[in-house]
Amino acid sequence: MMSANLVRPRPVIDGYALLDMQPATGRTASVYKAVSLRDGSFVAIKALSASVEQGDFLEEAFRRETQALAELRHLNIVKMLDSGINADGVRYIILEWMESDLLARKKASPQFEWSAFWSSLGRPLAVAVAHAHSRDIAHRDLAPRNILFDGQNTPKVADFGISKLRRFLRSEQTLREFISPPFTPPEADDGSGILARDVFALVSLFCWYASPADLTTYEEVGSVDRRAKRTPLAG
Repeated sequence: MMSANLVRPRPVIDGYALLDMQPATGRTASVYKAVSLRDGSFVAIKALSASVEQGDFLEEAFRRETQALAELRHLNIVKMLDSGINADGVRYIILEWMESDLLARKKASPQFEWSAFWSSLGRPLAVAVAHAHSRDIAHRDLAPRNILFDGQNTPKVADFGISKLRRFLRSEQTLREFISPPFTPPEADDGSGILARDVFALVSLFCWYASPADLTTYEEVGSVDRRAKRTPLAG
């Protein structure tokens, strides 16, 4: 979510030029559009900032996301190109550039038809989440802002900052306060059934996208059934 009141210094990353435009700013990071000085391609530079969260929190989020993305190579998961810490101590992740997110897509597409949705969005996201689960990686924060689209309208899962890698649970640091109701389950995340929590979130996302309303509570998501749909596509 953008924050007009939060000003963070623009990071300096060797090999990239940040474009002169407002970054997307959240609680733990700012995402800048940049151009590679090597090949001229656009990239996203995600710079984690200690101005809002403590350094140990950022270190843990950085570790989780880079470790997860290093394992996950899939058409429907945002690709990490590089990561590191710059001369100023800023942790950064360089990602492929994405053009929009699911929030914008829903606003631009008021009509809903199941077969078109499933083939273009539902199935790719389900396959991407299944791919992560096959490597014992749980996303834990599947929400509209974390579903992005590239220039070819390919949907991709993004932001593994609070993910859990079940083979690497060495840390006691918990990031579960950074969930996104009504998409993540309301029950406390005690570490058991963490893959099933992603399934809950994915189904909630599908209900939210199918509904003409902007569902904001668990009760609203639960009220959506197979008969609730938007006006079918013409033809």
